[in-house]
Amino acid sequence: METKMRELEDLMSSLNPGGEPDSSGGMEMTDLNELTAEVQKYNSDLETDIVTLEELERSVPNMEAASADLVKSLDNYLLKLELQTQEMSASTKYFRFCS
Repeated sequence: METKMRELEDLMSSLNPGGEPDSSGGMEMTDLNELTAEVQKYNSDLETDIVTLEELERSVPNMEAASADLVKSLDNYLLKLELQTQEMSASTKYFRFCS
């Protein structure tokens, strides 16, 4: 987004550098129209990016909740796995002792 802002500022300054009138007289109307179209495109892209960022910001709480649920599920899975490992270890020791 910062890159697009810089590009937009560069385009705006090329339209009217330093806030002074174009003394070269070489800028044709088509160039100005092209630059204006580019500025409008960058504005449109910037607005799209802002909307996307707002949507992402709104979805962050849902992602945080889902992440917390996933961590809890993984913790439960690891706990079960550890208990099964302990049971298997105890069974193995018992069978070794008996044989």
